[in-house]
Amino acid sequence: MAWGPGAILCLAVGRGRQRWLALAAAPALTLGLVTVAMGWLPRVGMPNGVVAVLLTELAVAAGVVLVSRVAPRLYPRLVSRRRTAAPVGGGHADALEPPVRRTRLLPDVVGLAVPAVIATVYGWVVLGRFNAPPGWDAMNHGLLTRRILDTGSTSIPDVCSTGPVDPAVACSLYPLSANVTWAQTAHLSGARIGEVMTLWLVLVAPLALVAGVYALVRMFGVHPFVAGAAALAPAFVGPMWTSMLIGRPTQQFGPALAPAIAVLVVAALRGPDALRLGVLAGLAGGGLVMTHSYDALPIPVLTLGALLALGVRQLRWRPVVAGAGALAAASFVTIAPFLTRLLSAEASLGQTPPSYVGRVGVAAHYWVLNPLRYVLLGYPPPESGRDFPLHEPQVVVALVVTVAGLVAAPLCLVFRRLRWGWPWLLTWAVFTGLGIWTSSSSSPTAQGIAGLWYGTRDRLRSMILYSYGVLAVVGICALALLAVRLVSLARRKRAEPRRGWAEWVPAAGTTLFLCVLVTTAVMPQTWRPLREDLARRTPNAAAYPRVFTWLQQHTRTGEVVAGAGNREYVPWAYIDYGVPVLVGQVPHTEPASARNYSNRWVAWNWLVGRSPAKPAGCLVRHFGIRYVVTSRTHVPGNWPKRYDAKQLRRSPNLVPVHRDGPVTVWQVTDKGSACQQEAST
Repeated sequence: MAWGPGAILCLAVGRGRQRWLALAAAPALTLGLVTVAMGWLPRVGMPNGVVAVLLTELAVAAGVVLVSRVAPRLYPRLVSRRRTAAPVGGGHADALEPPVRRTRLLPDVVGLAVPAVIATVYGWVVLGRFNAPPGWDAMNHGLLTRRILDTGSTSIPDVCSTGPVDPAVACSLYPLSANVTWAQTAHLSGARIGEVMTLWLVLVAPLALVAGVYALVRMFGVHPFVAGAAALAPAFVGPMWTSMLIGRPTQQFGPALAPAIAVLVVAALRGPDALRLGVLAGLAGGGLVMTHSYDALPIPVLTLGALLALGVRQLRWRPVVAGAGALAAASFVTIAPFLTRLLSAEASLGQTPPSYVGRVGVAAHYWVLNPLRYVLLGYPPPESGRDFPLHEPQVVVALVVTVAGLVAAPLCLVFRRLRWGWPWLLTWAVFTGLGIWTSSSSSPTAQGIAGLWYGTRDRLRSMILYSYGVLAVVGICALALLAVRLVSLARRKRAEPRRGWAEWVPAAGTTLFLCVLVTTAVMPQTWRPLREDLARRTPNAAAYPRVFTWLQQHTRTGEVVAGAGNREYVPWAYIDYGVPVLVGQVPHTEPASARNYSNRWVAWNWLVGRSPAKPAGCLVRHFGIRYVVTSRTHVPGNWPKRYDAKQLRRSPNLVPVHRDGPVTVWQVTDKGSACQQEAST
């Protein structure tokens, strides 16, 4: 479901390496097709359920492929076949950029497959085998996905609601294209939504990241081994897995889609096939915007860095105009139905104030100097205040090697062979500078820019999650080339080192670096703390599936289960088992739904005996509340408990009917559902 529709769309590109290049962006292209379908089907009065969206995806993909085959025959001048100059990154014959010539495929297969396998296996170690994805926000995304299936619609008013019973519109932006894809997969496979989301995080995100980074690095003619090392390093260096501590799956895989989209943009502007690649780039970019909007920001930065490194002078105005025009048109068509909602998202979601107003030095320490920013797996985050990894010898060894590579990474500005590092260095510099500025300045301009990611530091941090690992590989290669240069100078050979040495030594240094990373990352002392933290944020106890199954068997049509919001994992009863819950999207952002939303908590307060609580039996009947679920385990953080255990046990409105491990199910009594209005009439 993630790669298929996008892969069909890649057939619109001519044979050769350009098609492989487009295939790296297949997941983003799929999300773009989903965005087009879910946005335009309601506009033309067509059904917009998951099956209708999928059929539209396939139809649009087939239509684009058909047009791409017919148009050049009818209008041959529309497609430029001009070949561009060879890449500047060493001029290797096996570059992904034209001229295209036959080369061995095996090195690329190995260079791409090995990091892909390692990254996905490691993702299974870290995130796999959970009942559901960790974190509180995963429940919100799961609720939206379940509503898509229950309502048979992907429209925002139908899906984003205060609850499945007596729903009111809770937000104006969601659902996202990823939610629709999860709903399609769950519908067609019969799997639970939590399983689908977990597999997406374990498979799609690392595979998309590996493919995108590999394609962008190979575009410069870099050796497949070095490109594979650069593609693998972000799986260990950076916050790829720690993004799920807060449960935002889109924040985990959104940045992974950006490099491959940047590859499409660069290829479109350089030609040939400018129109085709421009359309694909615009479609993929629109899909990313409707998946995690601000993660599209690195695309122009990566594109600019790549164009500067490949040589701006080699650009020709016709491919640039054609590619840019096709990109702009495709992007607009993709997101036009959601443009107003996207522009108003900042106002509805609010913004976090800057953390270090007037303290530039403190902000610089957070964004650059804090060693926790560069530890393996990015865990714990810099803001956590914990430094236990710095006491583990193996983690310190990996940290020293990584920091050495990062410090040496700017040498890519010196060595011509390392120009493939320019896009990553520019991305790191731009977003790190933005992080320091927006964290320390309260000016309207700084906060206006920070509003693009709602002022939250971890969101900006996730946007550059891949830069640290790639730049570390760049720096290791730079140190290796520097060693070659020093040896040559020691031998009084002023000429450039021979090509064989200049390729073999960086490959050897990269091998050593990867051995340190992988060996350290697989040690239990490295990954278990993160795994255990993620487990604390997951309904991982065996009692939860048993209790949710019990509720599924004992809840009749129209009856609702109430829980303390996202705090105690109760929404998963609805997401994975179809048991309607009292509260839906948390929190709501539409003012018009405030009363509907607050009434749900009025009924809750009455049932759990919160003092003072007004009798709300009428609301209990209105929402059809049959059971209340509480648990001794909850998502870590400052979540409101919303009930007192002693008051709950004394409440005459509830009686315990089922216990399993930490979870207790309470049934609403006749007194709890007594409606005074009906009694008086």
